[in-house]
Amino acid sequence: MTLNQFIECLQKLKDAGNGELPVYARHGASGDCSKVRSPHVTAETDDQGPFDVQGSYISIYVGS
Repeated sequence: MTLNQFIECLQKLKDAGNGELPVYARHGASGDCSKVRSPHVTAETDDQGPFDVQGSYISIYVGS
C-alpha cells in the first residue's frame, strides 16, 4: 500500500464521521493491539525489518 492509498482509506473513514476515534493497530498472528503514532520517512533496516524494502518508506510506530 502506498501513502496515497492509505490516506484515501483514512479519508473515507473520516468522511463517514469517524474522524475523532482513536487509532489502534492489531497484529494478525498474535492479536496484539497497540496505539499508532509517530509517522515518519526513513530508510532504516535492521533485524526487526522491513526485509523486502529497498530505499525510503513511511514508518508508523505501533506500541506503547
